[in-house]
Amino acid sequence: MLLFSCKKKEETVVTNDEVEVIEQDLIVSNIGVQLSKDAAKELESWGEYQMVQPILDSYTSITKGRALENAKNLSDLVEGMKDSEYPEIIKRDDVIIRISVLLNHALRLHDMRTISSISDEEVETEIGKLLAAYSSLNDKINAVFQIEQYERKYQ
Repeated sequence: MLLFSCKKKEETVVTNDEVEVIEQDLIVSNIGVQLSKDAAKELESWGEYQMVQPILDSYTSITKGRALENAKNLSDLVEGMKDSEYPEIIKRDDVIIRISVLLNHALRLHDMRTISSISDEEVETEIGKLLAAYSSLNDKINAVFQIEQYERKYQ
């Protein structure tokens, strides 16, 4: 389940002895599924995933401006993850497809930066889709590891 809510975050900017308060909407979202302990342990050596994970975690509480600013870095890291050597256990089409979907949403968010008519709601929706794709990837990886555990247990 993916939940959204907004709250106001105030920043104080001081310029020429004037104090100006700038309000920015803070997007607060939830990543529905995180990696299980077993999956996380097995993926510790997959450096590309380890680089993407904290960036995506930061998107759970981010301003729209910051999300767009970080989109290039995020899309580069997700592309690096997609092009990397996967751990053997997740070298599966269903996992690779989910990584591709995640990359598509990261690239879309990056492209939004250049669209002057893009609305705040569209950015917020795309962040939700990005986090949902990440959750879906984690869910699939967890399922693969769970199947592997069952197979080892019952063979």
